[in-house]
Amino acid sequence: MDYFVKDFGAVRDGKADDTLPVQKAIDACAGKNGGRVIVEAGDSCMFTVLRLKDNVELHVERGGRLSMKYAGGSEPRAAKSKHSRMDFGIVAEGARNIALTGAGEICGNGKLYVTQELPQIYRTQKFRPHVVTFFGCTDVLIRDIRVMDGPSWTVTLFECYNVAIDSLTVYNDMKMPNSDALDICHCRNVRVCNSHFESGDDCIVLKTMNTSGNGVPCENVAVSNCTMTSRSFAINLGCEVSAPIRNCVFENIAIVNSHRGIGVHQSRESVIENVLFSNITVETRHFDPDWWGAGEPIYVVSIPWTPEDTVGPVRNIRFSHIMCRSEGGALIYGDAGSVVDNVVLDDVWINMEKFTDEPGGRMDLRPAEGSRSPLEAEIFESEIAAFRVHNAQNVTLRNCGVSWAGDGGGGGGNGNCGGGAGNGGASAGKRPRWYGYALDADQAENLRVENFRGEHAHRPELGGARVKPAGQ
Repeated sequence: MDYFVKDFGAVRDGKADDTLPVQKAIDACAGKNGGRVIVEAGDSCMFTVLRLKDNVELHVERGGRLSMKYAGGSEPRAAKSKHSRMDFGIVAEGARNIALTGAGEICGNGKLYVTQELPQIYRTQKFRPHVVTFFGCTDVLIRDIRVMDGPSWTVTLFECYNVAIDSLTVYNDMKMPNSDALDICHCRNVRVCNSHFESGDDCIVLKTMNTSGNGVPCENVAVSNCTMTSRSFAINLGCEVSAPIRNCVFENIAIVNSHRGIGVHQSRESVIENVLFSNITVETRHFDPDWWGAGEPIYVVSIPWTPEDTVGPVRNIRFSHIMCRSEGGALIYGDAGSVVDNVVLDDVWINMEKFTDEPGGRMDLRPAEGSRSPLEAEIFESEIAAFRVHNAQNVTLRNCGVSWAGDGGGGGGNGNCGGGAGNGGASAGKRPRWYGYALDADQAENLRVENFRGEHAHRPELGGARVKPAGQ
């Protein structure tokens, strides 16, 4: 049965607060064992918080709009849920068989929380609400909806089971910090497909946080046929890993104009394991250091976040059929005492060229305050290899290689997998002085290199690889 918000007194003019009438429609729908609550084309409803209930589908028609009211700049003193941000946005807690659908828009009005606009990033108020948050829900569907201008995390799932996300679009302001497009936290059996994400912070991130989750893993996650751009990671597993993240598949994805491409980022005590990335194109570049990253297309790093933290193992990670155009190199890096084990790169080709005017030549390992290695800083100047391996074991590079700017793309293709539309109009073809070896490895026990192609960026007489035996 359908329940139209207009029939419950919604003004729908984009100015009046329609929280109560829309919630009345949801409650009436749930009271009759479920159905659809409809925001029609042409409706524009302002709201503070809408709470979905069992068997309710909130459907925003194409041309319809739900807009969040300003939530204030300080966190509420007493939250109605164990997750404080569930007093704002579209939320559900412990609900079963819920859906958020339609080709309409949900707007978070993130600009209302900006206190200062800098050239590359906003400064914001301390408290910023999430837009959509589902906590402890089972049998969840999100389909066709557009979510825009998130003040903070945009679509967030905590401890949910059996989630299907299809044709979700997230358009966030690229200067908004912490504006993750999709956070999947402590969830099991999640499928994401046919979706597009643009966000200042991570596009898709899997986390297990020590402030929630009760040890529930994040597992059995499949992501396919998506496009994304970010000033942080396009895809990130971590860096909060307080329960296992495992059994995940990412395939058929296009990443453009991002600071980092694919990340496996371990900063806490549990494990990241059994993850496949395949058939992915990646374009990464430098942005201002206010954003973590250094243009890495692939980033597998294990470093304690704080001195109080220990890090669990990262193991059984495979990258296959990855084509990259990047300003930085692929990085596999383990801190002293960490375990990075059985990472395979198979048919990974990197075309490295400097195509923006942002400064480069840096390593960025943030957050790394707890590092047991003698780091000079969390972010520091460094020569950049196309493939860098440090303190990891059983790493395999098979059919991998690099072409540097001016090489014509080498054996890995045309060297322009990102298209060029995402490079901000900067000129291509630069080979800066801080480009170095094709492969630079140290403390890499049982490193296997098969059919690797590439030379030093500036001194071919040095060969393509510098490999220091483990223990040196």
